[in-house]
Amino acid sequence: MTGRIALRHITRLYPGPAQEASIGDAVLLIAGSHIVHIGREGDGLPSDWSADASPLEEIDCSGCVVTPGLINTHHHFFQHLTRAVPAAMSAPPLEWLFVSYPLWAELDPAMLYAAARAASAELLLCGCTTAADCAYLLPQDDGELAAALVQGVAETGIRFHFHRGCMPTLEGDLEERLAKVMGTRVATLMDHDEAVLSRRLEDVIGRYHDDDPLSMRRVALGPTGVTYTRPALMTRLADMAQACGCGLHTHFHPRPDEDAKAAPDAPIRFLERSGWLRPGTWLAHGTRLQPSDIATLVRTGTGVAHCPRTIVRLGFGVAPIGSFRKAGLKLGIGVDGAASNDQGNLLSDLRLAALLHRVAEPPELWLTPEAALEMATAGGAAALDRPEIGRLKPGLAADVSAFRVDGLDCAGAVADPLGALLFAGTENRAWLTIVNGKVRVMARQLVDLDETRVAADLNAAAARMLAQAGHATGIDFMRKTSVQELVSQ
Repeated sequence: MTGRIALRHITRLYPGPAQEASIGDAVLLIAGSHIVHIGREGDGLPSDWSADASPLEEIDCSGCVVTPGLINTHHHFFQHLTRAVPAAMSAPPLEWLFVSYPLWAELDPAMLYAAARAASAELLLCGCTTAADCAYLLPQDDGELAAALVQGVAETGIRFHFHRGCMPTLEGDLEERLAKVMGTRVATLMDHDEAVLSRRLEDVIGRYHDDDPLSMRRVALGPTGVTYTRPALMTRLADMAQACGCGLHTHFHPRPDEDAKAAPDAPIRFLERSGWLRPGTWLAHGTRLQPSDIATLVRTGTGVAHCPRTIVRLGFGVAPIGSFRKAGLKLGIGVDGAASNDQGNLLSDLRLAALLHRVAEPPELWLTPEAALEMATAGGAAALDRPEIGRLKPGLAADVSAFRVDGLDCAGAVADPLGALLFAGTENRAWLTIVNGKVRVMARQLVDLDETRVAADLNAAAARMLAQAGHATGIDFMRKTSVQELVSQ
């Protein structure tokens, strides 16, 4: 055996799905990229482990809750460049996009590299071991932007689902409105030439998609939103993903104008007819799903990424996640982009998800701490169609997170360690994060990266984006803007 790690004296280990019993005073053994043993300290260690003389790192996890590595099923790494922009702080969805697109039009490889590295590092620090990034704003990319994104992520060591997205159209009437401030540059935001787009997608799949069971990088396809006016493109993307073994992903919580565009079909029927609803497809948000929509998603094995903080930030309706779970829907949690979060911390969002749905659903559908954790682990793995992650079990990937529950923030919550972490805890960093058998976070610090440098590089890139967009458009992004002012533009 090589690359051995032993997590000893774990206060409480939660192996996966909510119905599986947790283990107190536990031990977890890792060899290479796999978990090889889970048990209780008092039961002793396997004889072959004890006899092995290869290097061993033992980590004392007393005072810790140990869980499967958290899985982030929806993000936009590039949006780390536009966190807490004053002009967008009080804007509802379309007006928020009206402010944001002129900024994002300035995106270049150096900016995207800095954002991807920072977003991935922040996720590792909160115990996230797998992240799906919806990178839809790459319309003019001949490979440099994709390479910068992949490089930034790879330097952190997180397991990566690269959703190579596209933007055939802008939302609502934004194309017409943005033309007034961006001129002809608004066209550079969109993917107009489907033949060029197809070649670029095929190139990304060929370069970056790895379907090995323990793959550190996979590719998914799909537009940022369902493109009802270009059904042939939706079908082409579904066929390409099927042929290459890739996933499919898009935002889906149709507005009334989208209902009209999908007519005479319902939006969910349009997706099914386009070949989109199947295992390996997951949809972001789902805040407007009807009971019949939920039943269709369950029947087809399609997943949903619930993004609780974006719901609050942009004023979406509260997703009925208790009803989703009761129906058997594959349900994960997503951080979403930092321009609509504005954090990038999955543990923080997991805590919010455990409570937010209670304002909209009856008590019998409220999530337990175990059910909430399942969404961020096994549920996310199911949505991404990754059975080898999301659980702690011998033979599965060694993606493991540990969180301290012996601090002042959890003091008094001695009855339930997981409840202490999710309901009482305020510390947003994991004490330990292991990805594919490699320690990436130890004692709440990044092992392989200089956190100060990562932050400084992102700040410099963000300042450059703000300056360039302000010069190009005349918009004062530093001024808090009212909704009325935005709507009038």
